[in-house]
Amino acid sequence: MNDIVTSYVDPDLDGTACMYAYSEFLRKTGRNSNFIILRNCFEYN
Repeated sequence: MNDIVTSYVDPDLDGTACMYAYSEFLRKTGRNSNFIILRNCFEYN
């Protein structure tokens, strides 16, 4: 089973770094993990 690590939509550098670090931590503890960067594709008025 894969663990997916996400942050909020359109993350800044802190959110991206945290996703990467937590994903690496999970890998080093023997779990399969990936991180996903979500982008907001819709404009809200």
